[in-house]
Amino acid sequence: MYHVRPHIFFLITLSIALGFFLGSRLTLRNIIVLITSALLVIYTYNDILSFVGIRDLESIENLDNRAASLMRATSAVNISDYNQVEKIFTFLFRPLFFDAPGFLGFFTSLENLIYLIVITTVIKADFFKIIFKSSFFEKSMLFSFIFVTISLAQVSGNLGIALRQKSQVLFLLFFVIMYYLEKKQKIIYFSRARKIERERQMAFKR
Repeated sequence: MYHVRPHIFFLITLSIALGFFLGSRLTLRNIIVLITSALLVIYTYNDILSFVGIRDLESIENLDNRAASLMRATSAVNISDYNQVEKIFTFLFRPLFFDAPGFLGFFTSLENLIYLIVITTVIKADFFKIIFKSSFFEKSMLFSFIFVTISLAQVSGNLGIALRQKSQVLFLLFFVIMYYLEKKQKIIYFSRARKIERERQMAFKR
């Protein structure tokens, strides 16, 4: 991953470190992972900035130039004036019928609509409550999805490229969603089981 996409390697490593830090108690294994991740981030920092065309943190405007170069296509949209929410929405859910480029764009829009419905339906307040209690694995995947999505959304003006890129990160979120749905079903099941047991005990006392 480092040799192919060093900036993605950076984000995944950071996500794993955060997942270990927040996922469980601080054991020797977690400390080793955190130290290793920190060393990798420090070692690859300059290479990552060089890969994305940024020599220092004050030259972020290079990302705008890269985004502009990707808009030279029939499926391109101008995201230079978009805020972060609009950029992320464009990356994850566009085209969405109103800007679908041609016949194939209709099916792409249908797929994006399904993504939109699934994510907005499933991710509620208890989603974060359940994920907060999950292991480092689920947390790392969620952090990876968030960080990589924010990164790729900055240059998502070409919807064709965005479509290929987001298919490589959405599965991370879907794994987390499946974990959430499984945990939620278990919570509902045990809650009903306890309720039935209480009713049975009350009936027995009568």
